[in-house]
Amino acid sequence: MKKFIFLLLFFCSLFSGFYVQAQSGIINTIAGNGTAGYSGDGGAASSAMLRQAGIECDRAGNLYIADMGNNRIRKVDTFGIITTIAGTGTSGYSGDGGPATLATLYQPSDVTVDNVGNVYIADGSCRIRKINHAGIISTVAGIGTAGFSGDGGPATAAKISGYLSICVDTSGNLYIGDAGNSRVRKVSATGIITTIGGNGTFGYTGDGGPATNASFWPTDVACNNLGDVFICDMNAFVVRKINPSGFISTYAGGGGYSATATGLMATSFRLSSPKSICVDNIGNLYITDSIYSVYGSSHMWMVNNFGIVDKIAGSDTAYYLGDGNPATTVCLGYNIVSSTVDMAGNAYVSDINNSRVRKITSVPTHSSDSFSVSITNGCTGVQFLMLTNTYSSIHHIKTYYGDGTNLDTITYPNSYGEGYNCFFKLYTFSGTYSIKHVLYCGTIAVDSISYSHNFSPCQNFDIKFYFDANGNCIKDSAENYYTQNVLTEIDSNGFALDTFSSTSGFSYLAYGNPGDIYSFSVLETSAGTHITCPSTSVIYDALSIGTETTKYFAVNCTVSNFDLKINASTRTGRHRQEINFIASNTFCTPETSVLTFKFSPNYNLSEAAPTPSSVIGNTITWDISSLSYMNSPKLMYVHLERTSSYLTPGDTIMSNAVITPTIGDYDSTNNHINRVDTVKSSYDPNEMEVAPSGCISGLASTKLQYTIQFENTGNDTAHNIYVMDTLSDAVAPHSIRIVAASHTMNTSRWYDTSIHHNIVKFEFPGINLLDSSHHGFCDGMVLFTINTNSGISSGTTIFNRAGIYFDINPVVMTNTVQNITGCNVAVPIIATLPQADLYPNPATDELIIKTDPTAFTNFAITNIMGQEQLHQTLTTTTTKVNISNLAAGLYYVTFKGEGGELVKKLVKIK
Repeated sequence: MKKFIFLLLFFCSLFSGFYVQAQSGIINTIAGNGTAGYSGDGGAASSAMLRQAGIECDRAGNLYIADMGNNRIRKVDTFGIITTIAGTGTSGYSGDGGPATLATLYQPSDVTVDNVGNVYIADGSCRIRKINHAGIISTVAGIGTAGFSGDGGPATAAKISGYLSICVDTSGNLYIGDAGNSRVRKVSATGIITTIGGNGTFGYTGDGGPATNASFWPTDVACNNLGDVFICDMNAFVVRKINPSGFISTYAGGGGYSATATGLMATSFRLSSPKSICVDNIGNLYITDSIYSVYGSSHMWMVNNFGIVDKIAGSDTAYYLGDGNPATTVCLGYNIVSSTVDMAGNAYVSDINNSRVRKITSVPTHSSDSFSVSITNGCTGVQFLMLTNTYSSIHHIKTYYGDGTNLDTITYPNSYGEGYNCFFKLYTFSGTYSIKHVLYCGTIAVDSISYSHNFSPCQNFDIKFYFDANGNCIKDSAENYYTQNVLTEIDSNGFALDTFSSTSGFSYLAYGNPGDIYSFSVLETSAGTHITCPSTSVIYDALSIGTETTKYFAVNCTVSNFDLKINASTRTGRHRQEINFIASNTFCTPETSVLTFKFSPNYNLSEAAPTPSSVIGNTITWDISSLSYMNSPKLMYVHLERTSSYLTPGDTIMSNAVITPTIGDYDSTNNHINRVDTVKSSYDPNEMEVAPSGCISGLASTKLQYTIQFENTGNDTAHNIYVMDTLSDAVAPHSIRIVAASHTMNTSRWYDTSIHHNIVKFEFPGINLLDSSHHGFCDGMVLFTINTNSGISSGTTIFNRAGIYFDINPVVMTNTVQNITGCNVAVPIIATLPQADLYPNPATDELIIKTDPTAFTNFAITNIMGQEQLHQTLTTTTTKVNISNLAAGLYYVTFKGEGGELVKKLVKIK
């Protein structure tokens, strides 16, 4: 949770005044040896043990670490030596008025430094504390009781929450991201506290109006010297800004998701799960964003003063990799809760999953003896940062853009004695441009840089499908989005580029030149419906510069008929089985139907939702009245329990279901389901399955059906959920077809150049999935098919695993499913990936862990904020863990070792 204040005021013209973080920065560890703990004071910071959270740099280049799990504040000086400057290591609140090293702190989450060197601490005791130049600690805000009070009075008499982030501007004003109160509060230099943003309500409202009327959830704050305060609104997947006049707007995020957002406008791409923000010394905003990869990781984005996004760091490789390599090729942990930037433009991230603080050294794109240039592509043009080795008032740089135009610019001094200028070039068309920069000292040319640069304009097209109930071809708020599969062809200037399968809508990032015509032609909708608007079933749009508006296809009924169908997913464990059904009628004419489910006698019925019409033995029926496209899909949930001994992993469980009537049904082949499920050693409510499983042909293409199911196991409603699936190179991404989705769903697909894989995202905006106490109403799923490539070598393993994101929470990984080509197709493949069992779960005072200690050597328990609560090594097959000190709630247990990394959910009760 970090931010960097403006320590210098730069007076810049419209085309100058911001720093561009180098695209090819080198990453290294500056603190932490990768093991969570406490050690190393007085020695090299890179050899120390940490349990860190927030970080900050001061003007001199010292790094400060809120060592949360060790109840200390630690400092890494410019020689790389680490020391403790506050806290004894004992959790508590004491010591005000005395040396900070003798004080007790309570899980400090954040730290910031003002422009004269005072250090501020966000203390978990619901206080903000301050260390002055003499090392004396005091409280500057909060009375130690969680709540909201005190506006207009002394900050030391106010109530603030315990989930805090902080920043300080150059006037000495302290800003608090008061997450527990859904507000941003300001403590003036005279110690008076006020609310400058947030109405106390969790949500995403208020853009364009007074910030005090807005709803948000501030997980981090950052401030600059121009009076702007930035808010990391992780729940809404955006960064918002409060300007000096007190009005709020969305600054980054809110568009279609892109893991390769470089070159986009900040408001034209959607952040995945933004965790922290910071501002450098000349105004660029940095965002750390948790993303899906095979193991979960993060990206760091930079938004320059033109609102253009560049990728600074992060890849999707597994584990801790990459020191000494380009930052965009290495892995960052999925829970980067803090970041900062020093005066030289070097970025730092608090990689708490890897127990390290890592530094990204700024490296220019091109350089010569006397000056350098860093380049950032945007959808609308190219941004240039020029940096001279020394500053002189008679220096100026002439740039030849390669399109017949040029620009002559002066340089400005920075705090390091260097000269700089930043400017932006709007290129109208794509192409390779021969660019030259010449540095002049007065009238004498002293140095030059020449290179070729490729540029292509781009734009994100958003397409949506809705049921036009009133027939006016206008999407009204009361009209539902389409929930069945739509196949769309995408053409550019008459050339077919792609086909896209989706339900409610999709986003498509297109490259080309302004004026290039893209057409979106609907090839197929589900039986019983057709496109009514536009009547041609084609939408045309031209690539243009600026914000793109959403385009809509209207869907309506075709004939009076019915087509009932069911899809199902199961989670089958040794003592428990859960089944979720999606029942629908793809036609508009209401049809009274009956869903009948016969489950295995190995289990007994525990509960079902909605309430069945009848339960006779192991047969459950639901009478579904007037099922039609307008009110489907319908979800049915069944929970079965084993009442005696546990089943044996590898056992098979058979069940079947049918939806009737079948006579007169347009397609009766999708009315039946016969399942044979294999008992697994562990049970997880967020699971993936593949059919067929095991061995498949490698010579011919095979259609694989993946089912991804998710469950809200938390104690609050999940408002927005999305699933990220990185596809194997052995499958054809353009062959994806959506089979069914439980709720309104948007789809996007792209190729991530950092990991060289295709990624598909299934997004459920506004799903409002109820909490875990509402069994049967807290589940969802998506089913899709995809074809394998033909001619795959025998013995090739096709893996798949998805990441599921519930609002602001860390990614939840599914199990891994696999197919092997060319083996004996009569023999199923049972994955032997290492697993870990937690029981009881939910748990009260004691947790038992069963796993192979040769696969996993340690585990950590973290809360939903990513804060580590417990860390322990594994030496035996069965480990008993005392969790009596944990508060009731949802936790994540992360196992690490030779078996990789595995994340399990733990519910603590009482």
